[in-house]
Amino acid sequence: MNQVLNSKILFVIFFFVFTFGNIAQKSLLPIQNLTLPVLVKSNNNIYASGFYYRDNAFTYFVTARHVIFSNVSFKLLSDTLTLISYSDEFNYKSKNVLQLPLRELLKDKLVKYHKKYDMAIIRIGEVVKNGDVRIYKPITSTKHSNTGLLMIQAQSIKSFDSVIVSNDAYIMGYPRAIGIKNIPQINYDIPLLKKGSIAGKNKDLRTIILDCHVYGGNSGGPVIEVDKINSEHSQYFIIGIISQYIPWISPTIKGNDSTISNSGYSIVVPADIIFTLISNWANTYKHG
Repeated sequence: MNQVLNSKILFVIFFFVFTFGNIAQKSLLPIQNLTLPVLVKSNNNIYASGFYYRDNAFTYFVTARHVIFSNVSFKLLSDTLTLISYSDEFNYKSKNVLQLPLRELLKDKLVKYHKKYDMAIIRIGEVVKNGDVRIYKPITSTKHSNTGLLMIQAQSIKSFDSVIVSNDAYIMGYPRAIGIKNIPQINYDIPLLKKGSIAGKNKDLRTIILDCHVYGGNSGGPVIEVDKINSEHSQYFIIGIISQYIPWISPTIKGNDSTISNSGYSIVVPADIIFTLISNWANTYKHG
């Protein structure tokens, strides 16, 4: 029997004020956005990030293609994915946990990837009349929060052509590669936020360049652009997902070798690739 989960849509949100006691506090990023990223765990210890997207008919999970498939042969890298996300209550106690059997989903044509762009999407369920999500049979929900899955729709996405260079940007995800495991400083199951800026756009490759460090585990995580309306109000749009960092290659002192390090710049796959992948799907397809 298919499982039905609650869902909650995260729209484009304006700058807002919330209060503690009699003191007004300003949040530079709407709090609901902070629980948008999904933690991805594979059965062979691949960790990454992603998010949920919904149109009028179906719900999808979006991440980087290299999280699921080999970049060369496009073969599956693992058999199952565990997706962990949180409610919009911002306490990280109420979890949603989905188990995705990738081989079954691929066989049922519920997984799509772009061969040119580092993006993959998985259709995880269909939208029912009251707006909730009916999860497809191969997928199991082992935990779910009262408010359900937090997801975005098309009006929260900004196209590649509309992205503005020099605007502030935030990345959200689960950077597993940072820190020292036997000296705990962070909880790897809680998403981290990092602020940068939109440094440029590669119009030939149709990718976005951020002035922002990314690390292993950030792959597939959502990137938010801040569109300032005036001194007090801003709009926030999803502009893409993290794909990779840009390396900095420097010669050694002897000059006969070189080292590769993180330049601090990163590559973002534009979010409108989601629409390209979905448009190639047969919308009449139903999974029992």
